[in-house]
Amino acid sequence: MSKPARTISEQLQLLASRGLPVSESERVRLARLLMSHNYYRLSGYWRYFQRAPQAGDDSFRLDASVDAIERVYSFDHELRRIVGAGLADLEIAFRSRLAYALATLASPSAYLDRDFYSDECGRRGQATVELRDELIAELRRELGRSREDFVAHHLRRDSVVPIWAAVETMSFGAVSKVYRLCGNDDVRWQVAKSFRLDPARTESALRALVVLRNTCAHHGRLWNRLPTIPLQVPRALQVDPDRSIYRQTIWGLIVTLEWLVDEIRSDTSFSDGLRRHLDRHPDLLEGLQQPHRR
Repeated sequence: MSKPARTISEQLQLLASRGLPVSESERVRLARLLMSHNYYRLSGYWRYFQRAPQAGDDSFRLDASVDAIERVYSFDHELRRIVGAGLADLEIAFRSRLAYALATLASPSAYLDRDFYSDECGRRGQATVELRDELIAELRRELGRSREDFVAHHLRRDSVVPIWAAVETMSFGAVSKVYRLCGNDDVRWQVAKSFRLDPARTESALRALVVLRNTCAHHGRLWNRLPTIPLQVPRALQVDPDRSIYRQTIWGLIVTLEWLVDEIRSDTSFSDGLRRHLDRHPDLLEGLQQPHRR
């Protein structure tokens, strides 16, 4: 049986009963937050001001306040906006460089050729499937759904859409799969080296950044979040003596992303803007570098 719904007034009463101090003026502000941002979304932030939610103790610590919750929520909102803009630059550059390498080192239509991909298999329930077949079917579906004139032009002529056009219709997830399953080492090497990445680790880095992109696109929380896919931060970027802050943390993803985007833009505008935001909230860095496992 599902939990019964709570009105905004009941949500406020629940938070107060757990020890969150709420004055009359803060009550109005918190009610607006709950109405506009959803109790469940906000709970991902205030649980770090609770004593032991992982053990069932949802009572608030003495440092909890409406101001503290709203501040960390606003910090994360702006961080997500900045990171999302950088990820957009990375996505466009990766699409372009992959399409160029594939077209010049293989062929413009190789992305639809089974022999272009490795024969890696995966499990789907009780069945074993070839991932390249799934990918090609996914790419054909995305092309078929496209309403772009440049795609329709080729489909009307019953000709293959060349990769430099097709890549603009692919989701970033599909683009990452094309790279992951690519069986042409020259294509993989050229793309990786164009970003100054280790070819052996580019695949995992791309997958981690795709997940980060999806989190930002769906307005997910970055602060105090554990990435689901680890990323090997280039050693040259690990300048802090405490190397643990780069291992499976959002900080490791951010450090890698700002390095990549600065290279794409050929300036430091992205990292400068990101660091200005972080420097205004030094006490919140722990939530990116050493996230609580609650």
